[in-house]
Amino acid sequence: MALKSNPALRNLQGLEGVSQLANLLVIGNAKLESLEGLSALETVYQDLTIGSNAVLTSIDGLSALRAIDQNLIISNNPELTSLDGLSSLERIHYGLEITTNPKLPTCEAEELRERTGVPQASVINNDDSATCP
Repeated sequence: MALKSNPALRNLQGLEGVSQLANLLVIGNAKLESLEGLSALETVYQDLTIGSNAVLTSIDGLSALRAIDQNLIISNNPELTSLDGLSSLERIHYGLEITTNPKLPTCEAEELRERTGVPQASVINNDDSATCP
């Protein structure tokens, strides 16, 4: 499923019944404020990409997500401040890329990397000065 360049999209309401997806790309949605609507999503069989969403502050709508069978990419989200929405994520099978999210604490990305045991990770250009609880 690709949600790309939707100029009026503010959330993902209407997708509440979706529990599995092959791919999910959420890219370039200028007014997307939240991922609310994906609360039932448990598994992404390939890649989950969240990128270049100008006003997205959190990914709390992904609270049921347990596994990503390939890659998780979170990049270029200038207002993203937290990865708390991924607190149920147990496994990323292949790769993690969390880059260029200037308000996202680097320590949150590093904690996610450690918790999921992902074999390949790139965590750069986030907020290195922030602290984590």
